[in-house]
Amino acid sequence: MIFGTYLGGSSGESGYAISINRATQVYVTGFTNSPDFPTDMPYDGSYNGGNDVFFIIFSSSGDSMLYGTYLGGNDNDKASDMTIDAEGFALIIGSTRSPFPVVNPYDGGFNGVSDAFIAKFGPPPCSYVSGDINGDDLRGGGDVTYGVRFFKLIGNRPPDSCYMDSTGAYLYVAGDVNGNCEFRASDITRLVAYFKLIAPLQYCHFFPPPPLR
Repeated sequence: MIFGTYLGGSSGESGYAISINRATQVYVTGFTNSPDFPTDMPYDGSYNGGNDVFFIIFSSSGDSMLYGTYLGGNDNDKASDMTIDAEGFALIIGSTRSPFPVVNPYDGGFNGVSDAFIAKFGPPPCSYVSGDINGDDLRGGGDVTYGVRFFKLIGNRPPDSCYMDSTGAYLYVAGDVNGNCEFRASDITRLVAYFKLIAPLQYCHFFPPPPLR
């Protein structure tokens, strides 16, 4: 087993669909009737009643939640399927018996008994520690080793990445310590210089948060 985890609150949950994006982050959707279901930077952080849809994004290692939200109205709502497009957007389909939240809708009104719904969520928010090339939420000498092995093609690719709309690709932002919006071997040189206290770290201007730590 690479990773395995519980996901839920004090009442009942069920998962209905799972997928991954190009950064191998794990997307999960299903339903919950727990008022204390875990959320993180949610679209809707409160339980609405009956069964609510949940939508969760985990890191590729499965040990951290990147995003988590409720979705639903005051009656029963359930997700039934999900797909991820090339840009990391999640499209969820399911059924609702509620006045369901809508944004830019084709049909903005509940039609009675049970309606289908479609919901689209963006890629996970970009969160990282600058210089944390190996993705352990720390910045240290091991990140230099990890980066060197990656560029020598004998190690794994860095796990931390954020989607860049301008290029249509993922950038390993934790490794971009030169601030040129690319991850290159020169970033390893800059990271070594940082540890020697002779150069600062910088980050891509497309991803200013979080502040450098």
